[in-house]
Amino acid sequence: MLATMLHYDRAIIRQAMHRFWWRTSGPMFLAMAALMMAFGLGSAVYYLGNHPWAIGAMAITLFFCVGCLAALTYIPFYSAMRGFIAKVPPEVQFTASETALSFISDAGVSEKPWSAVKELWQFPSCWLLLSSRHNFFILPVADLSLELQARIVERVRAARGRIR
Repeated sequence: MLATMLHYDRAIIRQAMHRFWWRTSGPMFLAMAALMMAFGLGSAVYYLGNHPWAIGAMAITLFFCVGCLAALTYIPFYSAMRGFIAKVPPEVQFTASETALSFISDAGVSEKPWSAVKELWQFPSCWLLLSSRHNFFILPVADLSLELQARIVERVRAARGRIR
């Protein structure tokens, strides 16, 4: 059994949340916004002809739509991030045994078998252990020894989890 104290601050949580958002929906969001703008402007020119007022009105409408799409993504994301920052205790004891991983803090105890970990996302500053599509644990890399990192990778592979 290997254990360590994980130290969380706003910066590490913000980085983890941004990396999670980018990997799950960032490129698709940008592609959809660009596609909406290109299709909308192309349709306006085709159907309305080359009239400056029509192209201007369509461009304003499209930029408004893209702005609404951005707001619908941005507002829930940052709301969730503020809630996450408020709930995460600054220090958590992390334990990795052969059968399970556990987190112990002032907020309580959480223990999961390694089979519950579906993916491990490795980033330079933090690792994300995903147990479902939108449920993950943040592991600050600075607090993980090389031995503990090797154990985590080994147990995730043994549980047939995906490592990215």
